[in-house]
Amino acid sequence: MLVAILPCMAWAQSDSLHKEIDTVTVQGRTGGRGQAIRRGDYQHATSADGNYIEQVVKMQPGVSSVSELSSQYNVRGGSFDENLVYINGVEIYRPLFVRSGEQEGLSIVNSDLAGKVEFSSGGFGAEYGDKMSSVLDVSYRRPDRNSLSITAGLMGGSVAGETVSKNAKFTLISGIRYRTSKYILNSLEKKGEYNPSYSDFQLFSTYKLSDRINLWALGMVSSNKFSFVPKSQTTSFGTMQNALQMNIYYAGSEHDTYSSAIGAAAVEYSDRQSIKMTATAAVYALKENVGYDIAAAYLLSSLDRRLGEPDDSLAAADIGVGESLSHARNTMRAHIATIKYSGVYFVASNKIGWGTQAVLCDVEGSVNEWQTMDSAGFFVNSDKSLAMWRYNQRATALARPDFSAYLYDKYDFSLSNVDISANLGVRACYSDFSQIVSVSPRLSLYIVPKSFNGYNFRISAGRYVQPLTFRELMNSDGTPLLSNNPQKSLHLVVGAYHDFRMWNRPFKITAEAYYKKLSDIVPYTVDNVKITYYARQLADGYAAGADFKIYGEFVKGMDSWLSISLLKTEEDIRGDGYGYIPRPDDRRFTSSLFFRDYFPRFDFLGMNVTLVYATPLPFGPENMPRHTAVYRSKQYLRADFGLEAALWREKLKPGRSINIGVDIFNLFDIKNTVSYSWITVVPSQRSASEGVGAQYAVPDRLTSRRFNVKISIKL
Repeated sequence: MLVAILPCMAWAQSDSLHKEIDTVTVQGRTGGRGQAIRRGDYQHATSADGNYIEQVVKMQPGVSSVSELSSQYNVRGGSFDENLVYINGVEIYRPLFVRSGEQEGLSIVNSDLAGKVEFSSGGFGAEYGDKMSSVLDVSYRRPDRNSLSITAGLMGGSVAGETVSKNAKFTLISGIRYRTSKYILNSLEKKGEYNPSYSDFQLFSTYKLSDRINLWALGMVSSNKFSFVPKSQTTSFGTMQNALQMNIYYAGSEHDTYSSAIGAAAVEYSDRQSIKMTATAAVYALKENVGYDIAAAYLLSSLDRRLGEPDDSLAAADIGVGESLSHARNTMRAHIATIKYSGVYFVASNKIGWGTQAVLCDVEGSVNEWQTMDSAGFFVNSDKSLAMWRYNQRATALARPDFSAYLYDKYDFSLSNVDISANLGVRACYSDFSQIVSVSPRLSLYIVPKSFNGYNFRISAGRYVQPLTFRELMNSDGTPLLSNNPQKSLHLVVGAYHDFRMWNRPFKITAEAYYKKLSDIVPYTVDNVKITYYARQLADGYAAGADFKIYGEFVKGMDSWLSISLLKTEEDIRGDGYGYIPRPDDRRFTSSLFFRDYFPRFDFLGMNVTLVYATPLPFGPENMPRHTAVYRSKQYLRADFGLEAALWREKLKPGRSINIGVDIFNLFDIKNTVSYSWITVVPSQRSASEGVGAQYAVPDRLTSRRFNVKISIKL
């Protein structure tokens, strides 16, 4: 059931005048407020989950993702919870109880409505906070003509409309989306009846009250439902010398609902010359229900690999059997109200920005989860009580106000033959939960030597503070937090950027090196997209690496790019005596390629290829201390292919189009691993040497090759 929200008024954050002084330099570069993501890039991207903007973000340098089914991503060693997402200045929050990409569905960002999209992977200015890793800033379009676009495919569809009044004072853009991933989920090794359903409705309207005053309103309602009745699963894993096969038979079902709504309205004042002011009041509402009762009986066998046989994996011996029973009844509701005021003032070579914000967060959650594991008929303890492999039961309520304010000055000046743009700012935040005031100074220098045509450089340093939230409270065992101190990160980023022309077409090369010093961080583990915090521990750590990207028109009129990232991130949990250990997102090497082309003599037929490679992530047994995560998962390698034909281009009026496309997800049918399920077996008589209670990590693999056909019409 969708959550109803109260009417509210909002003023959106913006720091550009109608002449848009500071937006002309961000295209294709990491300087300024962030890297601009072009509309043409995400319009032509191939995405298995339907989240096209996030798909392009995942392919940026410094960004990695563990699943094609999820819109979540890691930035420079940070967790999913360290990323800021804004839509027209309104911060967006992700669901708390989502455990896997299969349940996640559509993200809140509707690419059909998006206009300007900017992304920063670190070292961002004081106007953004309070998270430690990245910012995705999306602005919905203000249409200039009436139009209608329709997209339909095997996995759902969308409709978006744009309206402008005759006097151009009123504009409205709205969209409705529906998606079901049942078709693609049926390719998973876990077989059963998948019934996912994701839908939302969004609108963004503006009204020009006078030459100096503009109003806008933003509304969103979404519903993600996930229903699953598992039947069986067969997973082969191990090595050629020790090949294993797990057969699992299920009984039970899972039913989850994630509903959210956003209401906002805005007033903007601008004299079109030197000043622009905005103020914000918005309400975000969320309701989640997760329930499942699933019994599983499993049989682990060794395999006799006989290469060349029709079936080269033959069961040779039973290693052990076991049973498990999992139960959950989790509920949560949240209401978050935001009031914000911001402004920007241009004087001489200065751009002075300021802002204040108050957030009232009211969250109530109840977690009731348990799991039993039986490997030899021992479901009960010696006192006849039920033996629990994992147990978490807790009800938590949190109602707190948070306050923040920022001030910055962007000043342009010249020294000898060097143009310099300096951005000096400070951000302060107060969380009633921790009752601590945190001050975060930030400085960025953008250096353009006149003697080096096409080169510019960036040096950024700053402090980033992330107050603890409801997520850290919902930890694995229900114990209270060890400390209420907010998590902190010191960023140092040094970058070089080169614009050049090749084949008489524009290109850009970017290179950034960074170091992040982390303190008072709460250790965590990741299972698929679920984050579990170790609330009774604190850690210090670091993340260091380098990112590279080449971007340009390798094919005339079509943007493509290659990004490469190197990373090392570790943490030292205080008092455990084990020193520095890899953090859960310690992915040492990541590379992404997005390439577009068209067929000679058939330029109406375009194609795109997405290639992603990432080295393994650390992992360890569940419900165990962090230092036991000494294993590494499989590498991630995936290719997606898209083919699109523009029909009757010459006969259609400008701005109108009819396109038909074919997508091939996981082109090479590579079985990537997103997480591991740990099972315990008692050895059979034929394999007693395995030992009592041996544990095995069974890979949870992602989707196989799938095809999609879609048609898009814009009128």
